[in-house]
Amino acid sequence: MQLNKLRQTVGFWVGETVQAMIVSLGVVTFLVLAINGFRFKSTVLFLDNFSSRYLAAGAEQSATFETLGLAILTSILALILVVRFIDRHFKKGAR
Repeated sequence: MQLNKLRQTVGFWVGETVQAMIVSLGVVTFLVLAINGFRFKSTVLFLDNFSSRYLAAGAEQSATFETLGLAILTSILALILVVRFIDRHFKKGAR
């Protein structure tokens, strides 16, 4: 009985986290497209510029790029998880 409860809890957390990660990557993709006016050519140029700056940067600047990217992705992921859990909480209360 205890093992089934543990399996359900772990499955719930893993499932919610994976789903939030997929949604957050979609949000980041949407933001990159929105920054470039939803034009494919300008998005490709933006990504080329960003990647060339990242590759040309030194070790300290590369770490800054990585930290900034990780902070943005983590904040979006955390926001999505918070909204999903608040939504679940209110749905449980309405039943």
